[in-house]
Amino acid sequence: MEGNNTMKLSHHGKKLTGRDRYRKLYHYTSFDTFLKIFYGKRLKFGEAVNMNDIMEANKRLMANLNHCPLLFALHDTLAKYKQISFTMDYDSLLKGCMSNSMWYHYGDKRNGVCLEFDFNRFDLPTNAIYGPVSYKYLLKAGIILPNEVQTINNVEKYVRDNLKKIFFEKTIEWKCENEFRIMCPNESFLNIDGAISAIYFTDCESEHVKVAERIIGDDFPIRYIDYMTECDEIPPIDNGTLSMRTKIENIRKKHENDKTLMQQAFEFYEANKHDKNKSLVMTGF
Repeated sequence: MEGNNTMKLSHHGKKLTGRDRYRKLYHYTSFDTFLKIFYGKRLKFGEAVNMNDIMEANKRLMANLNHCPLLFALHDTLAKYKQISFTMDYDSLLKGCMSNSMWYHYGDKRNGVCLEFDFNRFDLPTNAIYGPVSYKYLLKAGIILPNEVQTINNVEKYVRDNLKKIFFEKTIEWKCENEFRIMCPNESFLNIDGAISAIYFTDCESEHVKVAERIIGDDFPIRYIDYMTECDEIPPIDNGTLSMRTKIENIRKKHENDKTLMQQAFEFYEANKHDKNKSLVMTGF
């Protein structure tokens, strides 16, 4: 009993602060895209003006009537900024690779890959802007240019001075993404050579895993996220894909000449289901 109590209490991770929040970063994607990332050693920056968040995608650009030409300058300036999104660790125990919703929405419905990066190994452009996304219940519906903004240079400076409010705020329902962004104007790719510290799968027996093991070798760990834990209050655990698959194969070999446990259970149930008072607990296990 004492051991069980220790397990239940030990799962509570410590809150991460400062740079510890993004010391490790995670990026969910399909297996095919992972191959492009792995061989190309780069991540593609995406448009920052066509997001899946309605509030971000539909930001209104506003100014006084006589300043309307500046709205086109504002639109062009915003369009120059590109971004890459990551997930941070949720706390000291719950890693950013352990989100069920992120696996479904961005990890090819859990058939894809989650890449783990060491932030300090990124080759960031000198003009990169980065940081965690802040989550709020309400956001301003648009960007209002002040009257003193009258030239393209003014517009560009205004955007640079307000980047955090323009690009690093989302509504509270996105909080589960625990997002970290890297943004750059006029950049297409981020060099990630040497920055991958691990990759994660949700199936240690898939053909994708076996392909990854062949091409990656010992470059970095290939891990398996296991959500089947004995206690539902502890976070998912990660194991090496090869070691976990070996364990599973050994178990199968050990029992390959025996009836499966479920088959035995079904036969035991069928034989005894007519007696509602009879114990259905099998012995010998």
